[in-house]
Amino acid sequence: MLSDLAKVHTGFGIIPAVANGHNEFVWGQPGNTKLVDMAPTWFSKKLTARDTIVAREENHYWKWVVSEFSKFGMGFQRFEAEWWVWERSPRSIEVVYRYTNYAHSAFYPFHWMITKTIWRAYMRHVLQNVKRLAEGDEPFFFN
Repeated sequence: MLSDLAKVHTGFGIIPAVANGHNEFVWGQPGNTKLVDMAPTWFSKKLTARDTIVAREENHYWKWVVSEFSKFGMGFQRFEAEWWVWERSPRSIEVVYRYTNYAHSAFYPFHWMITKTIWRAYMRHVLQNVKRLAEGDEPFFFN
């Protein structure tokens, strides 16, 4: 999980790519945060968010929150994510990734649609990026 976010969150449709993160080398411990810059899109020149680690059990469980968006963020208030990893055999890892999106209730139908379509497809894209990086020769984890 201590990876280069720009290689994992490469953007998808209307969801911007991550350009970089600040304070990444202290980010991995519970309570630590980093400011994440998103790449410019057709609807926003600059968007930032705060990424906070809530819990971490090395090589098994992570929980983090993305919040404090610098712009409207399509009305989403925060995203909470959890990541479980189990080694099933020496060359087989099972990953379960669960996310919860929080938004203003007045926009519920819009947020439900975005979460069930675009966000779900984006999370599949993210997992494909993680798999590609894990199976490749290029290291993507921080030491």
